[in-house]
Amino acid sequence: MPPPYNFAFTSFGYVQAGQLVSCVIFLPLLGYGGDLTIRALSRRNKGLYKPEYRLPMMVIPAVVGVVCCIIYGQAASNPEKWNVSAVVVSYNASFFAFIGANIVGITYAVDSFPQRAAPFLVVICAGRGTISFGLSYATLPAVSTLGYDGTMIVEGVICGALAVLTIPVYIFGPRIRPFSRRFFMNEEEKYI
Repeated sequence: MPPPYNFAFTSFGYVQAGQLVSCVIFLPLLGYGGDLTIRALSRRNKGLYKPEYRLPMMVIPAVVGVVCCIIYGQAASNPEKWNVSAVVVSYNASFFAFIGANIVGITYAVDSFPQRAAPFLVVICAGRGTISFGLSYATLPAVSTLGYDGTMIVEGVICGALAVLTIPVYIFGPRIRPFSRRFFMNEEEKYI
């Protein structure tokens, strides 16, 4: 990275050490916090659980992801105004946002269609990989065209737009699931 950050190329990988904090502390908090949210929503629904109760937890990774995109873009564009920690923390917190959103999506899919958990895991991981490849493939050309701040705003908008898609799923999911069972389940699985 250019001055004033001056990360040596040989030690640039150490920046990713903060991802350990995400894995050890924040992702378990997201999981246990999600369980508490699910219990509260189920109690409010007379003890009945719906897979959609997993989706409100998407707010945390979505907000973290969007905020980190903005901070990272500004810190990389204006290094004289930002401390190096803005780059390191926002980079690692965006890892939490990415993995947290993935966990919310996987648990919702598995709870919605437990008999089809394996194919859903493949689809979600393939989708995650496709989005990751697209963003990483386009990042360098975008940075040279839009700058760091413009590129990260675009990536933040993509993050926010994907997160907003959980709202219609939360609202219409209970009605969509029975309809989709006709197409994705075998005859004997429909009644399990």
